[in-house]
Amino acid sequence: MISSFKKISLGSAAVLAGALLSTAASAQSTRTWVSGTGVDAGSCTRAAPCQTFAFALTTTAAGGEINCVDAGGFGSATITQAVSIICDNVEAGVLVGSGVDGITVSAGASDAVTISGLDIRGDYGALTGIRLNSAGSLRISNTRVHGFAAATSYGVTLTSSSALSTVIMDNVSISNNGSSIGGGGVFVSPASNGGTTLAVKHAAIQNNTQVGMRIDTVGKTGATVLVTVDDGTFTSNSTGILVKSPLGTGVSALTVVNSTLQFNGFGVVVNTTYAPFFGNNSITNNTTGLLLNGTSAATSFGDNRLGGNNTDGAFTTTITTK
Repeated sequence: MISSFKKISLGSAAVLAGALLSTAASAQSTRTWVSGTGVDAGSCTRAAPCQTFAFALTTTAAGGEINCVDAGGFGSATITQAVSIICDNVEAGVLVGSGVDGITVSAGASDAVTISGLDIRGDYGALTGIRLNSAGSLRISNTRVHGFAAATSYGVTLTSSSALSTVIMDNVSISNNGSSIGGGGVFVSPASNGGTTLAVKHAAIQNNTQVGMRIDTVGKTGATVLVTVDDGTFTSNSTGILVKSPLGTGVSALTVVNSTLQFNGFGVVVNTTYAPFFGNNSITNNTTGLLLNGTSAATSFGDNRLGGNNTDGAFTTTITTK
């Protein structure tokens, strides 16, 4: 028989354990806040906001949301769960230095992540503005990524290992990234046997030292990339869009509509066995408008304006819309 003293002790232990669990649960909130004058302590409430995204993430429940009270610099962060960081109505800065990524997403295969209203700036050899390692979906809205100019830096790097990651980029500016060695605006290259679907709408991708958008499955056997660009502006990049999926590598499908590619060294470079589609685009004032490497092909819906380049190039197939 358990003595009365032992019963009391066990009961007290149970009460204490319950209290600890309750405290741990209460530390996770569905909505947290950061402020330029905040302090990284507590639970990041509206009345007592925290200072950095990194700390706020530790107090935010999976599927929760982080908001900005006012303008400030909120630091780099790594996201490992479903969460939204939304700061559309303030100047929400992320400034990172040498060897550092701005926002890294390493979430679960079914996790949904949203980043909206940020100004992500690289300085002193910073690596990548937004890096996707894994997630079910990632939405980047109303966001500027610029100044990531280390040796092979990109503003946005999508190299997900997830079987399928859906990425939406809406109303974004990706500029002044990359170096004379490599890098550029957006890099799409999922892991072998991984898949990335990317939809880009209302995007200004400009002044990137190398390529504005690079879709590349070289060495990624089994990888699948599906990219649609609608209302994109690719200007003053070394290459506006490069799609590189030669025979024996992964699969890529690219459709570009209602977009402008101008003042680039190359407007579009195609090196793939999968012909991309183009409709209602202006490809003008580039050194070379459209370059098809080897046996690569490109299909026009018949309403593109390909002209006024030093060398225009030509689509291999024209089809009519139905």
